Amino acid sequence: MADRIEVIVERWTNLDKSTDYRWSVWRGGTRVEMGGPHPSAEASEDAAVEYCRKSFKRAPDRIERL
Repeated sequence: MADRIEVIVERWTNLDKSTDYRWSVWRGGTRVEMGGPHPSAEASEDAAVEYCRKSFKRAPDRIERL
């Protein structure tokens, strides 16, 4: 589906061994936005879903955590 909206939440390990979570939103196979860092995967996912609802007036079709 060309208008498919996907969110990817990534876990980043920093040099000081702390962990951040960042999100990206993809629409039709093209990245349209990135956000973060967030302290948890849940907070990152919540922010990404909020972005989708505000920008596209709907939730993403798929969410993947890496």
